[in-house]
Amino acid sequence: MKGFINFVFFQSVWWATILGAANGAQWAGIVGVLVFMVVHLSTEDHRLAEIKSMAAIIGLGVVVDSILIAINVFEAPGWGPSGWVCTPWMIALWVNFSMAINRSLNWLKPRLGLAAFFGITGGPLTYFAGYKFGAVEMGLGVFWTCVVFAVVWAVLMPVICIVASKFYPYETKKSTAEPNAVKPQESFPGAS
Repeated sequence: MKGFINFVFFQSVWWATILGAANGAQWAGIVGVLVFMVVHLSTEDHRLAEIKSMAAIIGLGVVVDSILIAINVFEAPGWGPSGWVCTPWMIALWVNFSMAINRSLNWLKPRLGLAAFFGITGGPLTYFAGYKFGAVEMGLGVFWTCVVFAVVWAVLMPVICIVASKFYPYETKKSTAEPNAVKPQESFPGAS
């Protein structure tokens, strides 16, 4: 799946999930992510590597969010277990994110400092957007909850990039036969 199309799916599913959760239609994000997953995996050249990468990122994200929910940093109301573990619509957000990291967010993987910066800013902003739409509640007040998210995501985003690179070492601009394939250097005309 091309990066731009992946980005459109990623954003569409994020909005469907957040707005659905905020309006009592938690199923909207789950349906959206299932459609995205079918399209995404059906176009994937390295399907097994992508599934392993997705599973690792989903597992990591669910554990982190479950810990944050358990210690009352935030609450994600909805059907399913709550108070100690992510709800199904929160898991759908992690599935959604896991499909973007090796495509539309692939450019972050080798840039861990930039990934940390995007974690510090983007992490709190996404939860804050969820709060403003009514999908989540901030357990420590808005300011301190966002500070906790900034610290967590400053570490989490680079870790996600490292994990994704370990499980999915392929280039995404062009399909390659081998992981981390080295391309021959072209010399300048007239150079010997």
